Amino acid sequence: MTDAIDSAVEDYFREQIERAAAGSRVHLYTPSVLQAAAEAFEAVQDALEEHDIADPFGRRLGSLASRILSACHERFALDGYYATGVDPIALLHTAVDFAADRIEGPFSPLEGPAMADCRAEVAYVVLPRQPGTPAWGKRGDAPLVVTLGRPDRAADRLIASSGGGPLGEYEPGPWTWCLDHKVPGGIYISHGTRVIAPEPSHETAGELAAIIADVLNGDITLPN
Repeated sequence: MTDAIDSAVEDYFREQIERAAAGSRVHLYTPSVLQAAAEAFEAVQDALEEHDIADPFGRRLGSLASRILSACHERFALDGYYATGVDPIALLHTAVDFAADRIEGPFSPLEGPAMADCRAEVAYVVLPRQPGTPAWGKRGDAPLVVTLGRPDRAADRLIASSGGGPLGEYEPGPWTWCLDHKVPGGIYISHGTRVIAPEPSHETAGELAAIIADVLNGDITLPN
């Protein structure tokens, strides 16, 4: 009975985190990030209840699950900022290879993996649409572009300030996975839907592969 109760409790926290993640208009999350957030959510909730402040804390400030998920987002972004020895082309190859196992029929990139022609450090791969791929792009027939790179924080600040002032030197941000419909070029600040994931590795690329396949098969709709 205790095991069943523990399992139900774990399921509850995971479901709340997944519900918060589903509400994002700009992000997708790998399973490992969702699991880390669910575990943190349970630990924080236990601490709040121990001090009899769980209910008023939640009612007054909104969804605790969404705030825990946001905090985990920042934590994994920080991991990506300090990651070293990342080979984005190799990791995109891994993601494509694993995604192919989840897609019926022949599957190979239309372009790449390759480094993009822009001032930021970013690699990309262009993947073909599948029978179940939703319509996207201006004509509804755009392919899926997967990128792994370090967005240009200097360019991001310039754009946020309405383009006033000089661009300055390239300032690499954290390694970021994105799903989009355009090949990056020129100024790269990360385009499309960001996938919140652990720091880049072949294991993380395997998690991205499942998301990529689900997007191409129509099982996941890109929020952005």
